[in-house]
Amino acid sequence: VYWNDKKVESDKLSAFLKLEKQIRPDVAVIVRAEGKTDYAAVLRVLDEVKGAGISKVGLATDKKN
Repeated sequence: VYWNDKKVESDKLSAFLKLEKQIRPDVAVIVRAEGKTDYAAVLRVLDEVKGAGISKVGLATDKKN
């Protein structure tokens, strides 16, 4: 998992997101995953985001040609 090009270990993601929410209460998250990423992995990240109290969440997609 990356946050603005900074790698965040999966086991530290929850604490990291909670800290970001404390620092910037209006923080927004955009989740982008590679095509081969397991759907369950994306759901785990979304659960962590929700658990941190972050409500501004978007999903990014790549335009297919």
